Amino acid sequence: MTVLDQQIPITTAYCCAAGETLWSTGDLNYDVDFPACVGSLEAQDQETYTGVVHGVEVPFTKGLLIQPAWRIAWEKSDQAVLTPSPPDLPSGASVASWIPGDPSPTIETPDCDATCRDPTQGGRAWGQQLMAIIIATPLTFVLVMEGCTAYCCIRNKQKRRRREARLAQQQDRN
Repeated sequence: MTVLDQQIPITTAYCCAAGETLWSTGDLNYDVDFPACVGSLEAQDQETYTGVVHGVEVPFTKGLLIQPAWRIAWEKSDQAVLTPSPPDLPSGASVASWIPGDPSPTIETPDCDATCRDPTQGGRAWGQQLMAIIIATPLTFVLVMEGCTAYCCIRNKQKRRRREARLAQQQDRN
């Protein structure tokens, strides 16, 4: 459930066609808004798709189909007049699939709150956390290596000074 106005709760559903999978967040190298529907096109499919490559329309029969998911939003008061009536879902819940008319689909327990799942509320939380890990790990490694190098350099300098001081004392005694 997404709260757009503090007093009017809005339920938002992201839907895909049969045979497609919903990707809630991601950073693919395609110009696609998330959540996105991802499916595959096989040579035996009856559909013919075309794409524009370098300004020329080209048919293709195999590949990956990626498109923005359909976004459907409604208020609680709208639920009675929608046909078919959507199921009641708790805030942040997710349903893998729903057959229209099924009053109680299997609800998946969310791993995070509604903000984590909802792209309109900054729902790229996992992507941001992953990016932080990707950046922090090598940065930490570099800092540890620099610290070890600095420690070794300082320690070697101290050893050299002590050795030189001992040699100077021995020469003074002789």
